[in-house]
Amino acid sequence: MKATWTTLLHNAKDWWKSPRGTVVRIEVLVGLVAISMVFLAGFGSLRRRRRNFFAQTLVLGAYLSTSLVSYTLGSMQSSQVKSSMYPFWAVSLYILSDSADSITAYSLDDNSQQMRRMFQTFLCVFYVGSLAVTILNNGGGILLFFDMVSFAFLKWWQRNWACEVASGSWNLNKMVAVYMKLEHTKSGVLVPYDAATMTGYRYLVDWPLHEPELKAATLYAAAPDADDARAIHLEKIWQCKRLSSEQRDKCLSFSPFHLLRRRFFGFGCGESPRQKTHDFVFKGLLAKNDSGTIDYGRVFKVIDVELAFMNWSPVVITTTPDVVFTLVMLAFIALLEVLQLLLYWTTIWGTVHLACHSVRRREALRRTREDLAFKIRSCISNKYSYWFPQRNKCYWQNKLGQYSLVESVRYKPILSKALRAFLKLGPHISIVNSEVIYPAMNVGIRWSAGKPGKPVELSAEVKEALVQSLECTQGVLTNGQSSLRSNGAGDLSWACRHDKMQHDSGTQERDKLQVYVILTWHIATGYCELGAKARGNGRNNHLGIATKLSKYCAYLLMSEPKLLPGHHYDTRRVFEAVVEEAVELFLHNEQERYEAMRRLPNQLEENIFTNGVRLGKQLEGMEEGARWKVLADFWAEMLLYLAPSDNVKAHVECLAKGGEFITHLWALLTHAGILERDQRVVAGNDIENAWGNEPCAASRDGPGTGMSCADCGRSSRCMQCFK
Repeated sequence: MKATWTTLLHNAKDWWKSPRGTVVRIEVLVGLVAISMVFLAGFGSLRRRRRNFFAQTLVLGAYLSTSLVSYTLGSMQSSQVKSSMYPFWAVSLYILSDSADSITAYSLDDNSQQMRRMFQTFLCVFYVGSLAVTILNNGGGILLFFDMVSFAFLKWWQRNWACEVASGSWNLNKMVAVYMKLEHTKSGVLVPYDAATMTGYRYLVDWPLHEPELKAATLYAAAPDADDARAIHLEKIWQCKRLSSEQRDKCLSFSPFHLLRRRFFGFGCGESPRQKTHDFVFKGLLAKNDSGTIDYGRVFKVIDVELAFMNWSPVVITTTPDVVFTLVMLAFIALLEVLQLLLYWTTIWGTVHLACHSVRRREALRRTREDLAFKIRSCISNKYSYWFPQRNKCYWQNKLGQYSLVESVRYKPILSKALRAFLKLGPHISIVNSEVIYPAMNVGIRWSAGKPGKPVELSAEVKEALVQSLECTQGVLTNGQSSLRSNGAGDLSWACRHDKMQHDSGTQERDKLQVYVILTWHIATGYCELGAKARGNGRNNHLGIATKLSKYCAYLLMSEPKLLPGHHYDTRRVFEAVVEEAVELFLHNEQERYEAMRRLPNQLEENIFTNGVRLGKQLEGMEEGARWKVLADFWAEMLLYLAPSDNVKAHVECLAKGGEFITHLWALLTHAGILERDQRVVAGNDIENAWGNEPCAASRDGPGTGMSCADCGRSSRCMQCFK
């Protein structure tokens, strides 16, 4: 038996080194490259809709594919057997590497690594050229080879152009920033506006990309001219009756996409302090429909598509070959290139292009040939939407991450005792210093914190609660105190301040405070949820909203602290400290957590965990329905309060991994002119507008009624009453 295995191994080794084995080995490598490219092309976009380990890890093949191409080309070059198909396979691999790589950058820094891309291109050209010179010896093969090389150069140029656009569009964003400042300066007072019909909102959708002429009328600023017939803005889009509501909403997403992208390049939002910007969201996106209700799904759908533009290039990216036969490979490349051109008109970029073209056709006569081409493209787009109505339903994961500190904290005596013993003995061992001790401590704390729970669907009830909270506050954000006063629970406001907590001078006190507030209210909510389960009271819409948002905020603390106020280091340290507090409490009561917290004496040392339990007991004294109403309104207002952020890079990089819902809120608040958590100050030159600034109930009743903001039924800090 042993001799048989030895013989088989020798035969396999001899075959592997044989000419036929060499060719097969290279064919297998080519096949692996093709499969990896097809996988990236077909499933690369899953990283935006899935946060699981499989989807996020396999797309790292974007890095592996380039190395695999180089290794395969090197194997062809060093092979003693030179197949006549090697040059064509080599060029096809290069075409695939530039066509099917649907994720050219896994992080933002990858887009700007131009020298690395040029060096890789030089190596590939060297390998392919050497193979061609060595193998090709007939005119027909040489002609076909140069045709493929020309096509490969075109694909390389497309990919390189896409990366340059992604990393070097500084000038375009500068033009948008200057335009928005001038647009509001010119139209803020003289031109009336109506957010419901987009009258007066000349937010750019499409404009000529050439450098604009500098002139005195624009103070010699390089910005597009809104009066240019070639410039398409939202007002023109809404005036074009030929467009469907879906096409208008796609343009409504595309225009704010230009505005949001400015923040990544560090440009200011000149329109943010104006009432017109405020009304764009509160009287435009949040406008009531014919039935008198707000379409909450549409609000977040517009933001969902906008963020898809942030992470979706219009460049043709997909090609699928069969690497066994060269002719079949070329046929598949040509076929799928044509399909990509056709399918472009079904994407959100194609929809915006068709809408802008339709507006331009309305303003100028076109030739019959152009009309026919436009009708064909429109037909493709409309038929695709009709046949596949669910395909573009959601561009990002429609889920909320969940983490419950009260339920997830765990304690294992043997492991914990071993870790604590190691931490005590570590400093006495010369080879173990503090650089090893502290990471080990962090690993132990993270293990004790447990794992995040299964994400839950972002329900319509949660969206409605957030939009209603935003509408009530009218953009004056507070960390939940406004909702407490509105619900008659002002006595709970102590948990939003934490006056006795010490703050580090290195971090803004207000931002550092929010970590304390989130954890205190999260523990209180978890305490109330355990109590509701113990009493069998688990059916309540407000309970579902409160627990989902509470666990989502805790999930952000644990997994995405960079998206929250304050420095992520401080956030993580405070979170780990509270985990240790919870571990100490649940040391011998891991199964009866609710009873352990309920029996916790009030005289214990004051910390975040004990404050959370005290707040939970205070909430438990309220009526069941009122308690969950208070918590649901609090968490909706708190999540909105946490959304404004200057860390644009963290939000954009998070989109590549599936995104977080707080990024959608961040974008929505940005378009409402809410860039900071401070009270919003509206510029005085356009506060009053004759086209629809309806005052609140207190203002309508006239002066001297004595009505407060809470009395008007809209908010305890209503904008109209606040003025």
